[in-house]
Amino acid sequence: HLYQNHLLPQSKQNAKSALVNYQNNVGNFSNVIQSENNYLTDQLAYLRIQIEQLKIENRLEYLVL
Repeated sequence: HLYQNHLLPQSKQNAKSALVNYQNNVGNFSNVIQSENNYLTDQLAYLRIQIEQLKIENRLEYLVL
């Protein structure tokens, strides 16, 4: 649950902060894009982990049956 409880919320907050900074003329647009990209990359990694877990569970179920 590291991704779900810590990494993703932090990554999302970083993206929001970068956008707010840009809107307030404190940050630049490239920071917004980079932060959003990082957030999407983290989400993708989390989904890939979930897929691998489901594959493992499926294999175990198959072996037990």
